[in-house]
Amino acid sequence: MSIRIRRVVRTKSVLLVMVIAAVAGLSAMGAGIAAMSSSSEINACFKRSNGSIYVVGEGAERGSCQPNDVPIVWNVRGPAGPGGPAGAAGPPGTFTGLLSSPNGDFSIRVADTGIELKGPSSRIKLDSTGVVLEDAVSVHLKAGASVRVDAAATLQLQGSQVLINAGQAGAPAARAGDPIAGAKDPNSASVTGNVLTGSTSVFIGN
Repeated sequence: MSIRIRRVVRTKSVLLVMVIAAVAGLSAMGAGIAAMSSSSEINACFKRSNGSIYVVGEGAERGSCQPNDVPIVWNVRGPAGPGGPAGAAGPPGTFTGLLSSPNGDFSIRVADTGIELKGPSSRIKLDSTGVVLEDAVSVHLKAGASVRVDAAATLQLQGSQVLINAGQAGAPAARAGDPIAGAKDPNSASVTGNVLTGSTSVFIGN
């Protein structure tokens, strides 16, 4: 709280009495201060005869100081103090349960055993055994640059038909057991059968 004296006080003792009286009289002036809350300053008067202080102005009993009383003014709100030290970090947030879309078609379930995302025909499950991606229709992985698949053990690609660079010119890769049909040359009879053996590793490139 800042206090500004609008009249020159000639002795230090009188100034000290005024400051002490101002602080001590705040509780007695509660109603007057509340009435002055619309202004940024509070106006009061110090009465020399008995050391009392009374509020003046809007909402108070008096509009100005009586003769020989000393005007006093202080701010309703003082300057902001320095910021306190930063508090300790709180515990990390946790969530468990099921969240669903408004229509119920999509959901996410979180538990200590894993996380599962579900849609009308698809599911992604993450747990201690690994990651499972399932879809009853199709799965499309698309990247603007490159896609890399690493496996520390066996990498398996299974399907009724495996296409590499599908839609581009190139010969298909044959697997052991795949059916074959053709001819040795244009003038010979057709040949049918199956691929009997295959390489343990296949590289297809340009």
